[in-house]
Amino acid sequence: MRALSVLFPAFCHGLREPDPEFQREAEALENLGIPWHVVNISALNSGDLASAFRYFGEAPLSPMIYRGWILHPEEFTALHEALLQRGCQLLTSPAAYRCALLFPEFFPAIADYSFPAVWITGKDPNQAIKIARQLGSGPYFIKDFAKSAKEIWPNGCVATNEQELPTAIQALVEYRGDRFEGGIVIRPLIRLRCLDQNPFGGKIFEEYRLFFFQGRLISKTAYDRVSGDAAALPDYGFLSQRIHSTFFSADVVMTESGQPYLLKAGDGGSSALPPYASPMDFYKAILNVLAPA
Repeated sequence: MRALSVLFPAFCHGLREPDPEFQREAEALENLGIPWHVVNISALNSGDLASAFRYFGEAPLSPMIYRGWILHPEEFTALHEALLQRGCQLLTSPAAYRCALLFPEFFPAIADYSFPAVWITGKDPNQAIKIARQLGSGPYFIKDFAKSAKEIWPNGCVATNEQELPTAIQALVEYRGDRFEGGIVIRPLIRLRCLDQNPFGGKIFEEYRLFFFQGRLISKTAYDRVSGDAAALPDYGFLSQRIHSTFFSADVVMTESGQPYLLKAGDGGSSALPPYASPMDFYKAILNVLAPA
């Protein structure tokens, strides 16, 4: 079996430990005997490499995967290069990271299994209105090249018509702040199958998250705590041939009529594990892929 190590973002109040969001993954790694390390993402992004790697520990000899926050491609490249200087090799290259993270990069690979999308680089609402007309009169769903503002739904997410696009874009840009990525993606607002009400507000829709590692599907689970049968989804194994990344995710949604669509891809390292995805099973599957034939 090939060795493996994992890099997490450090917890800002205890920089020797992973952020709490990744604690259950760290516990699984310890049970499996897989070493983990931490990096101070804030220090890394400010260029303070000494602080960023203060509690990194000894450089592992094994290949490393990053499990953490979404980084701008430039930030991921800086992380990749800083690790190389320390004798560490991330399994995901900067080019592969961009390929799976950025909507204009991956959408052509999923377009025939998805629903339409148009996009602009930058934030100009007039450009957005002009290109949105290719999709009809609305309503529209918007996001940036890497992420939506679904936490403040429908603000920053939904525009009923083109007149509402400037307000929606402004809300999206303000919410994403310095994490805004690339430009504006506009899609028709598709009615999804609602399964339950979220106790914190909003609705829970039928959605699934898939992970691929070195060309193999390693995880397929419901995205939320309530969902349908992930085993009944179509076979999306072809994605490993279309998306040129060692480690990526894919999200599938179900419409009200029961039609599955690929919603988006994502970098596997910066895609969260769904609540009911077992970290033990997740990392065991990665180890199995790495095991010699």
